[in-house]
Amino acid sequence: MIDLYVDESCQNGHHYMVIGGIVTRTQNSALVKELLNRVKRQYSIGAEVKWVKVSEYSLPCYTKLIDMFFILSSIRKVYFHCLVVDCHQLQHAKFNRGDSEVGFSKFLYQLLVHKFGRTYGPLGPIYTYLDNRATRQSLEELRTILNSGIAKRWNIHSTPFRHLSFEDSKNNTILQTNDLILGAIAYHKNHHDAAPSVGAYKKKLAEHIADKLNVPRLGDNLYVPPVSIWNFRLDKRK
Repeated sequence: MIDLYVDESCQNGHHYMVIGGIVTRTQNSALVKELLNRVKRQYSIGAEVKWVKVSEYSLPCYTKLIDMFFILSSIRKVYFHCLVVDCHQLQHAKFNRGDSEVGFSKFLYQLLVHKFGRTYGPLGPIYTYLDNRATRQSLEELRTILNSGIAKRWNIHSTPFRHLSFEDSKNNTILQTNDLILGAIAYHKNHHDAAPSVGAYKKKLAEHIADKLNVPRLGDNLYVPPVSIWNFRLDKRK
C-alpha cells in the first residue's frame, strides 16, 4: 500500500501555483513521521511547521527537517513530485465554467494521475491525504474520475486510488514538510526572493533546498529521482 500526502502553494493572487505531494509506502509512514517529529522535538518546535512561519527562530529546525527528508529520499523511503501552473494563462470563463475550483481540480487530476497513479499505482492501492481546504467537490467523485483516467491513459485497471480524504496538517509532519518544499519552489518560481522586502530566512531555506537538488534555483523542470518538478503546459490550441 502507498500513502500520498498532497497540498498546494500560491493558489491565489500569484503568477505561479504549485501543487505537490510526498509519497511513501504505508509500512514506512509511521517511521517517516517519527523521524520528522524527532527533529521538531530536538528544536522544541511544537507548533505546525509552515513555509509562512520561516523565521530566524524556526530556520534551524526547518533546515534539519529538509535534511531529514533528503536522507529519507536517498534511501527511497519518500518521494516528492509537483506540478507548476502558470496562472496568467488560465481561462476559467472559457474552460471551467467560470469556476476556479474546477480549474484547480483539473490540475490536481493531472498531478495525481500522471505523477503518482502512473508510477505508484502498479505497486499497490494508494491512500491519498489532501491538506484541509474548502471545496464543493466530492472526494468520492474525484476518486472515481482518477481511477477512470488512469485506466484510460495508462491501462492500469486496478483502481489504484483506493481512498481520498482530508487531513489536518497540524497533526501530520509529512504534510508540514511538504508545505516547506512547495513553499520554497513557489518562492523561487514567483521570484519572491527579488522583492524589496525579501525575507532573509526564507531565502536561505529556499537556497538550501536548491543546493540539495544541485540546482541554482527551484521551479524549472526537474527530474532528480526521487524528486521531480513538472511545469504544466496548457494547450493553447483550444
